[in-house]
Parts: sequence; C-alpha cells; structure tokens
Amino acid sequence: QIVISGPEIFLAKMGTSLGETIKNKFPLALFDFQATEESESIEQIVRGEAQLAIVSAEVIAKGGVVSKVLREATFQTYVGDGHPLHQLAKSKKTVPIEEVLKHSFVSPDNPLLGKVGTRQSLDGWRDDKFPRKVDYLTSSLKILEEIAVGGKAIAYLPDYFARDLRLDALKISGCPYTCTQRIKLVARNPKDTSWLNQVF
Repeated sequence: QIVISGPEIFLAKMGTSLGETIKNKFPLALFDFQATEESESIEQIVRGEAQLAIVSAEVIAKGGVVSKVLREATFQTYVGDGHPLHQLAKSKKTVPIEEVLKHSFVSPDNPLLGKVGTRQSLDGWRDDKFPRKVDYLTSSLKILEEIAVGGKAIAYLPDYFARDLRLDALKISGCPYTCTQRIKLVARNPKDTSWLNQVF
C-alpha cells in the first residue's frame, strides 16, 4: 500500500500518472491519495505516514528526506467561452492589463494551487502591483473550474491545469510579472526501499 500525499491539484494532475507508472512495475500496488496542505505532506514523509509527496514548497534535505523536480509550471490568465474577453483570447489579440483589470476574477481562498511567491496572492497574481476585482473566492478546485470555464470570471491558473479545460489564455501587455512553480516529488531514504528506488 502506497500513500501519496500533497495538494489535490498535484495529486490529480501528477499523482495519478505517477501511480500508473508504479502500477506498471508493481501490479499488486494499492494507492491511498491523501489531499493535504504542503507542510503536512512533508511532515507525513518525515513521520513515515506517506511514502511519496508532491509539493511546490521548499523541501529541506535532512533526516533522509530528498526531493526531485517533477515539472515546472507557468501561470497564465485564462477566460472561458462567454466571457467578454474570450474572443480576444481565442484570436490571440493582445489585451492591455488596464482592460483585464476591469473584469471580475475568481481566486482560491487557500493554497489550492500550491505554494507561490511571498509577494504573490494565493493564486500567484501580484495584487500588490495590479489589484484585481476578485468577486469569487473558493476553497474548491471544481468550483474555481466551473466559474472560469463558464465565462463568469477570469482565472490565473497553472498551465498544466488549464490545458485540459475549455479555457483560452489571454495575451496581456503592460504586466511584467509571471508566477512559476517547481513541483517536486518528495520521499524519505528512497534508496533503502527497492520499489521506491526504482520509481524515485
């Protein structure tokens, strides 16, 4: 039985494919995907309650805890069909940041999308430099997705998440900031466990 821990978005988009890779090597493997905050995920590794964790937070290599980069993610500004800016996004026209900021945003009210920079909002946007009109806050990935895809509000999302949704990215001028994440796989003493050593 293999416990894989981390924020839901990482488990859904990377944990399940990781599980498939492990299952191909070890057909009798059973999986327990535990959606937790990143600090708790790392603690679960330290305490031996999880074999693997997927996080974007900083991982301190001590006590046998090690990490490797799974992927780098870039956040972009997305709109769904029916949004006033959707046709501009679809035709890849550049939109000034001032125009974008006239419209409502949807944003998480907790670190749903993983760890971002210290001066960034929970979804990675620089509200200190370009304050938005956030009309929708949510603690649910599904609700965030529904609001964005339904064209009700703009969403600032990681590329790997938005790729599978009916969303188009806005090309924005006048905003030099971008949020990027390094998403890491974490384990404790992977070389000491034969199956873990093969997949880590």
